[in-house]
Amino acid sequence: MKIVRIFLIVAVIVVAFGYRGVKAGKEAIAEGIMTMTTSIDSVGICLSGVGNVTIDWGDGSEPEIYALLEDFTEIGRKFSDETSRTITIIGRNITFLSCGANQLTALDVSQNTSLTELRAPINQLTELNLSKNTALTELVVDFNRLSALDVSQNTALMRLSCSSNLFTELDLSQNTALTHLRCEHGLSVALTKLDVSKNTALKELICYYHELTELDVSQNTALKVLDCRYNELTYLDLSQNTELEELLCDNNQLTAEALNALFTTLHDNNFRKIIYIDNNPGAANCDPSIAERKGWIVER
Repeated sequence: MKIVRIFLIVAVIVVAFGYRGVKAGKEAIAEGIMTMTTSIDSVGICLSGVGNVTIDWGDGSEPEIYALLEDFTEIGRKFSDETSRTITIIGRNITFLSCGANQLTALDVSQNTSLTELRAPINQLTELNLSKNTALTELVVDFNRLSALDVSQNTALMRLSCSSNLFTELDLSQNTALTHLRCEHGLSVALTKLDVSKNTALKELICYYHELTELDVSQNTALKVLDCRYNELTYLDLSQNTELEELLCDNNQLTAEALNALFTTLHDNNFRKIIYIDNNPGAANCDPSIAERKGWIVER
């Protein structure tokens, strides 16, 4: 039965993309295949790319061909039971895959090197190999069970959202193109260190609900939004962040002296600026006028 299924998939690909010889057909499959495993009775995905895509739903039915739209193609499937099944997606020019909230236990996109955006939040993934997906510019994997996330080969990555997973460290030293990073904590573990010194293009950094005792953003001169609430920070220097417009540093360990020092480092620019400082030890006794004279709204 498995051999018959593979034969059918090859036959569908040959019809969908035009006959280019058996060798070319095999290459098309090898280059564009993606798989995902789940046991829920209803699955929904969204794809974008060029041409057609073939999907084997893993339920014993014949593979189906879908034409990819110019923007996004939404595809859903209702199953008769909740048996574990592996869904196979084949298409050489798929650039976007959204497969969130499908209770995926496995996802393999390593053969799709055309992928530029992957959104797979709210699943049950424990591992994810992205080493071959060097074209990725956006990655969303919030609310999974990942104990590690290796994005060292994804040097084109600009947006990364990886909140509520199980890793305690995150290496972003190779991701110098990163402009937006969201890595807030929501499960049983938290980051104790976050090094963003190489991410000089960062415009937004959201890293609340962790156990950070220090945060160096001196190299992030393009930063506009910094959300570092609910950490253990006792000191924060923003003297190099001349583009900063919004700062959320409430619920840390900043004393009145530390807050006054922080206010002193804030820049006076022409943007609307706001800072949140409540639930810090020094929030009630600090001098907000230091920041207010620079045009900052101080919320406490």
